[in-house]
Parts: sequence; structure tokens; C-alpha cells
Amino acid sequence: MSPESITAAALEVGDREGPKAMSMRRIAAELGCDPMALYRHFGDREALLDAVADRALVDVPAPAPDDPWDTRLRAVLGGVRAAALRHPGIAEHVAARPPLGENGQRLGAAMLSALTDSGLPPGDVVRAFQALIAYGAAALAMAVRAGRRDARWEQAADTIGALPGGERSRELPAVGSDDQFEYGLHLILAGIRAEAGWVQLGAAQPVQEPAQERAGEQPDPPRQRDEHQRPERPGDPEDTESGGGERAAGDDPVHSGREPRVVGLESGHDLVE
Repeated sequence: MSPESITAAALEVGDREGPKAMSMRRIAAELGCDPMALYRHFGDREALLDAVADRALVDVPAPAPDDPWDTRLRAVLGGVRAAALRHPGIAEHVAARPPLGENGQRLGAAMLSALTDSGLPPGDVVRAFQALIAYGAAALAMAVRAGRRDARWEQAADTIGALPGGERSRELPAVGSDDQFEYGLHLILAGIRAEAGWVQLGAAQPVQEPAQERAGEQPDPPRQRDEHQRPERPGDPEDTESGGGERAAGDDPVHSGREPRVVGLESGHDLVE
């Protein structure tokens, strides 16, 4: 008897009898051994179920590294979901404790590689990875418990339909359904794409340095752009550091007591001083 034969037997028991059969006693009976024999290979039931969960993902292929980054993430998350749902005895455990074994590491590495290729900085790569794992786990947990338009769906649709903006609530996908999972994943990937775009735009913009106005003043050392620094979006307030310092009170037409004077037009906007 080996860890591999134990996890294979446990997975088969769960496929036939569901999660309630995933006990040390029932798995030992399937193997024809004393339950204590299992503890020579696994410290406790949770450790055994962790190994079974990882085994359930053995058939999920790693995506091709030359595929687009978002296609690779869809393939991994969709593959893990489908594999877990094929094994009802362990699906809830996969959702509660995403596997960290050999197969979990293999698929996790593929996700991290895809997120790196998206253009996110390293710190955001690991945070986005965690967010995707959390979303996949929650969606899987909902699929295990629901996945169809039942009485609860009817109740939720009626409640949402009575709220402002919920007029089309009858179009809601079933909780835990593939449609709900795919749409939610689409939104997350769109957010990652937008965030990566802002990061790349910021990296392409030079950091403006203030002019040295006093004779003989040594220039400040170049500032390094922080990986989390974002470019100014339309409507952002002007950066007083890069704009040459704060306006003196006497130069401010609002606080100086004098009327602003229109001096010209540029691109359709009045210029005042």
C-alpha cells in the first residue's frame, strides 16, 4: 500500500458514494486494511483529503505557453472547475482548500506565468493570482451546492427584480452555473487587462523633474518610479511636486481679492491669470 494507491481508492469511493464516504474508516474498508494503516502515510484525514484533491487535478493540462495570457488563465481555472465537478466526493474540499500538491503547483505556475505576461508588476501578479484562486474556489463551492434554476433562484430573481435597476432579473444565470462562472471570470480578466494597461502607460511616461530655479543649486537625484505608481487619469488633480511647487497666496486669483482676467483662448478654453 502506497500514498498513490490510497488516494486512488479514496477518489473512487468519493465518485461512487459522495463526500460523506470520505472517512478514514470507509477508505480503509475499500482497501481492506485497518484504518490505522492509513496514518502511516497521512498524518490525519485532512492531509489525506488534500492529497486526494490534488490527484483529482491530474488530468487538467497546463496551457500552451504561447497562448494569450487570458486564454491560459481561462483554461486553468475552467479545467480545475470541470475536474473537481467530475469528482463529487472531493469537489467541496477542492473549493475549501485549493490543492498545493504536485498538480496544484503545476497549474499555479501556469497561472503565475500568464499573469506575468499580462503586464502586471510582480506585486500585483501575486495579488491577482490570489484573487483568481478565491473566485474559482467560491464559484466551485456554489456549483457543488446549486447549479440550477431552483426555488431559491426564483426567490432571488423576484427580490432583485423589485429593486431599482433589477428589471431584467429573469435573465440571471443559475447560481453556480457555467454561465455565471464564465461571466464573472470575464469581468475579472477585463479588470486585470485594464490595470496592466495603466501600469504600462505609466511606465512609458517620463517622470517630470522640477526646474532648479536658484543659481548654483545642485539638481535632485532622479526619482525612481514605484511599481504601483499610476499615470494621471483624466480629471486627476495636478501634481504640485512635478508642477513646480504650490501656488503662493498672492498669485491665486481666488484668494488675492483681484478679479481673474481673461488673456486668451486655447483649444476652446479661457485662460485666466
